[in-house]
Amino acid sequence: VSTKVTWIECDLMSFESVKTAAKEMKERFSASGIHVLCNNAGISTFPDEPTVDGFDPQMQTNHLSHFLLTQQVWPLLLTASRLTGE
Repeated sequence: VSTKVTWIECDLMSFESVKTAAKEMKERFSASGIHVLCNNAGISTFPDEPTVDGFDPQMQTNHLSHFLLTQQVWPLLLTASRLTGE
């Protein structure tokens, strides 16, 4: 079994950064898809100032940006599933 991990920069406090990361993923993996998407972040006790998108930093970082990234790259997960029969 061969394993390859790819790092793509993504600032979860910016929806624009999340969309840029998703776009890079689509460009790099459109043919093969992706087998795993690990959404992991956790912040707390962050200053109570809105993000550039106007949301609470904890809510955007820990939840909203994960939903956005998953929604944007869902087709890549389906592609990998289709190609491997999983």
